[in-house]
Amino acid sequence: MAGRIVRRIEPEIGTGMRLPLLGRIKVGVKAKNAQGKEYPSSIDWFRADGKYAETFHRVYGEKPTKIQIVFPSNRVEDVCSESYVVRDKAGRLLAEGDGSTWKCWSEKKGAYVFGEFSVEDVKARLGEPQVSLTLRFLLPAIPSVFGLWQFTTKGAKSSIPAIRDTFDQVLEMAGVVTNIPFDLTVEKVKSNKPGAASVFPVVTLIPNVSQENLDLLAGYVQAGQKLRGVLTDAKIRALVAAEEEQPELPALAAPAAPQAEPEAIDAEEVPEREREPGEDDDEGEVRDANDEAVSLDLGLR
Repeated sequence: MAGRIVRRIEPEIGTGMRLPLLGRIKVGVKAKNAQGKEYPSSIDWFRADGKYAETFHRVYGEKPTKIQIVFPSNRVEDVCSESYVVRDKAGRLLAEGDGSTWKCWSEKKGAYVFGEFSVEDVKARLGEPQVSLTLRFLLPAIPSVFGLWQFTTKGAKSSIPAIRDTFDQVLEMAGVVTNIPFDLTVEKVKSNKPGAASVFPVVTLIPNVSQENLDLLAGYVQAGQKLRGVLTDAKIRALVAAEEEQPELPALAAPAAPQAEPEAIDAEEVPEREREPGEDDDEGEVRDANDEAVSLDLGLR
């Protein structure tokens, strides 16, 4: 998928990524009511799951509210993918799409199929689609393992626009997002709706690079230079300074002056060649004894 709703869609999400998924970052837990029944509950800190969850919390602490992330690709469908999703009551994926092209589960075929449908068509057939955004990133603070971490949110009016708009703005300004460090932060906010008392977590994406250095980075990228390592403000300034200090190439030697054209020889100065017996003025023809023109085959056909 193209990573944005109502845009080009790829057959699979993240087709450009080849790194393993180490774990998922969440802002929710499963709590239990008085009757012992589980229900989802939001939290205002990041919780990791998966086999490297212990490693995550050993580095960031028990309840981190800010983690530094780096994107390994500039393709939005790989690292900041936005889509509609429909799931059943058990959480299984029934459909996913950008509002035009969809991947839908077919009970008849027992597989996902692709097709062109409107949001209304999918809603009528499978249920209400929800907007979802998924980030895939590296965590530089965890050097002991190398792979992707994933965060998904359905905050259509809060976390999604906050993350998506920042990502798109940095990509537009700098021309890249790879290697630029971002802070992923979470905090709980109260609803502004009249009469509502709900509190929910909002996740934001904050670049760790100034606007001035994003502009410098854009020029560096446009010049075709390769980026390596995490791009802090200091490193961007050093890269640009090193590029400006490159010695200029020696000037090329001036091209040699064109040689003068040979002087034209007046036709009158060329003595007329004596003609051979039987030779006529028409080139390419000879005459036979009967003075009839005979075509001379010059082998050019």
